[in-house]
Amino acid sequence: MKYWKSDAYIYFHTHYADELSLKDIADAGTMSIAQCNRCFNKMLNVTPYEYLIQYRLQKATNLLKDATLNVTEISEIVGFNNVTYFIQAFKKVYGISPKKYRMMED
Repeated sequence: MKYWKSDAYIYFHTHYADELSLKDIADAGTMSIAQCNRCFNKMLNVTPYEYLIQYRLQKATNLLKDATLNVTEISEIVGFNNVTYFIQAFKKVYGISPKKYRMMED
C-alpha cells in the first residue's frame, strides 16, 4: 500500500490530464492491475476511472474561475477528449452546467 500512496497516487495526480490507462497507474505503483483496483476501492471507495473523472472535474472547477478560458478549452486541459461528455459529467456531479457554475463563482 505504501507504494500506491507514494508512486501510483503521485503519478495519477501529475498525469490526470493525459490519456491514462489502469496499467499506467498500476505500473507506476509497481503493482498488478487487480491490486491497483483493490487499492482504489479500499482507500477511496471508488474505481480508478471514477476517481479520475472526479479529480478532473475538481480541477475544472478551479479553471472555471479564469474567465479567459472557455468551457471547451477547460475540458481539454483537464483531460476530457469530448466537451459534451465533460458537460454531462460536470452536471451529474455538480447539478449544473460548467457555464452556470462559472456564473455562480463570479
